[in-house]
Order: sequence, then structure tokens, then C-alpha cells
Amino acid sequence: MSKDKCTLKCRKSILCLSLVALLVLVVLVSSCNPVKPCFSPIPPSQSEEPTPTQGASDTGSIEEYRLIVDGLVDTRLALTYESLMRYPTVTDTVLLVCPGYFEETREWTGVPLVTILAEAGIKPEASKVGFYASDGYYVVLPLKDLQREGVFLAYKVDGQTLPKDDGYPVRLVVEGYDGGSWVKFLERIELT
Repeated sequence: MSKDKCTLKCRKSILCLSLVALLVLVVLVSSCNPVKPCFSPIPPSQSEEPTPTQGASDTGSIEEYRLIVDGLVDTRLALTYESLMRYPTVTDTVLLVCPGYFEETREWTGVPLVTILAEAGIKPEASKVGFYASDGYYVVLPLKDLQREGVFLAYKVDGQTLPKDDGYPVRLVVEGYDGGSWVKFLERIELT
């Protein structure tokens, strides 16, 4: 084999290996349910962290569930599942995109996030919102991106009570953000 053919063959092999490595990296980075948060996390505040009984876990009941809203708010909230369903609701058909895994359009029903934040009262210095799940997963998003339509706390999907796989009892829906931001098993919202 000539030197030119050997060099060309080596370059093709390196290119193929590089493409495979890039593909693996894209799949790992775009996971919808990463073990670690996909946004710069802010740790929960030191005061009054939610306890495991505040979520509706396998061992807890829905009567024990509390959605805590705290941080830079005027009034700390501890909302029951039943009280969430008493707020004005929104039903919206939203595309959920988990890059590299799936895309699906479903009908979600819940409480607009702005309604809950208005009830708690946002302090002027707040600029971020942390969403914490009972399984330890969390994301932190800019407050300015969340004060709009298409952002709500869903407790139903396709007209049915949210199934466990979809985040029962409450899941964050953020239209326009990928699925990694749609926190399942939501138990705490912290403004910072």
C-alpha cells in the first residue's frame, strides 16, 4: 500500500472514531433525566428544608403532600394537593422534547406558575427560581423566563390524573424548554 493510501485510510479511521465519540457525547449530554442537574444549581436555603414526608412518595400518601414555596417571597406557602386543584387552571397542548429520545405533544392541565408566585409575593431582588423534586433532582431557571403563559404546575395529562411515570403528583411544564427542565415529583419552589 502506498504512503498516500495509508495516510488517507488513517484519516478516515480517525474521522469515524471522532464522529462516534461525538455521537456518544451528544446522547449523554442531552439526557432528559440526568442524575445531576442540567442547570447551575443553587442549594436549598438553610432554613426549613422540606422533609421527605412532604412529598407523595411510595411510602407517603397524597394527604401528606405539600408543595413548599419559599425563599425570596413575602409569604411562605405549603400547598396541599387538594388546595392546588382549587386554583384557576390552565389546559394547554404542549410539545415535550427530550433531545435524542423523543418528542410528544400532550394536553397538560394545572395551575399557572404566575398564580402561585403572585400568592407568595415575589421580593424585588429575586431573579431565579429553583424547582426541587422528591427524588433529589432539581433545576434553576431565570425568573424572567417563567412569568408567561405556557409555564404551569401540571397535575393532569390528557385529561387524567398525572401518572407516576409523568411525575405524580405535580410536574413543572415549561413550554419552549427541553424535558430536563420539566421537573417531575415537584415538592419545592425556591426563589433566589
